[in-house]
Amino acid sequence: MKKWLVIVAVFALFGGFAGYRAYQQHLLQTIEPEEDLPVVELVRLQDVFFRENVRFTADIEPQSKAAVVIRVDGRIVLRVFVEEGDHVEEGAPLAVVDEKLVNQQLAEAISTYETAKADYERYNALYEEEVISRQQLEYAERAYVSAKTALEQVRIFKGYHRVEAPVSGVIARRNIDPGDVSNSSMVAFIISLQDNVKVSGGMPERAFVSVRKGQKAVVTVDALPGKRFEAEVTNVSPMVDPATRRGTVEVMLPSEGILKPGMFARVEILLGEKTAPALPRDAIIRLSGTGNYVCYVLDDDRARLRNIETGLEQGEWVEITSGLERDDNVIASLSRRIGDGVKVRVNER
Repeated sequence: MKKWLVIVAVFALFGGFAGYRAYQQHLLQTIEPEEDLPVVELVRLQDVFFRENVRFTADIEPQSKAAVVIRVDGRIVLRVFVEEGDHVEEGAPLAVVDEKLVNQQLAEAISTYETAKADYERYNALYEEEVISRQQLEYAERAYVSAKTALEQVRIFKGYHRVEAPVSGVIARRNIDPGDVSNSSMVAFIISLQDNVKVSGGMPERAFVSVRKGQKAVVTVDALPGKRFEAEVTNVSPMVDPATRRGTVEVMLPSEGILKPGMFARVEILLGEKTAPALPRDAIIRLSGTGNYVCYVLDDDRARLRNIETGLEQGEWVEITSGLERDDNVIASLSRRIGDGVKVRVNER
């Protein structure tokens, strides 16, 4: 009997020892060593000065353009006095077309006018002497007025044979050459007014609604690196394009002789300034597929996922509009090892 008690005691001792070793192994597997925990640094919300800007790309256009046509058809262009890029003053000659036919018409109109004028003067004298009737005088007067009107119209028509600049500016395009046949439906010249230029582009509707006339803007041009041009918003489209969801904004500024129509520009408009709570950009994660923003907050010794709302961005800082309190400790150094509920170790430096 004693023998059996000894055997049972021995087995109980070995069983207890084995159970204790198993429990120790379980603890080692479930308790992560301190040195293996992700090391994190913390940051809190900080007040950051933000300049609220919107940016868009744009094309440089002349302040205005004048399309010049030759207002007579079927005439040979005899001379063209300007080239593309030439600066012209208002009234300067641009081209002249063949005037042979109109000169003949003018000579005939002058002859008809002079005859009608002489007849009217003679009939008026005869009427005063009571030699002719009032009806005869009125007939001569109508013929005189008609001939005078016809002469004036021919003189105006003759003027159309000489094409002049309607405004001062730069010849942006020349579409005719000597020997061409004039066509009143074709633009012969385009004159650009380039003392000032218009910078025009579209911006997304979310930013577009914040833009107003008179707001300050800065224009940069890829062709002129390092130069910045001060401007202001001069026109805001009253509608958003339903196809692109973008609205057109224009700014005007002096060309300074170096800003040319057709150049590519970038525009930055200052909407306002404010101080707001912010986090470093590296502490924020944008969830793919949703567009939502999150960060990790230290809760005791574990990382906890927190949904946040963001606002303005400037440099390395992002405005936080909701989701965090001032005393929240936010994990600033994120890695793949950090997830919701993961135990972390704070860098104490």
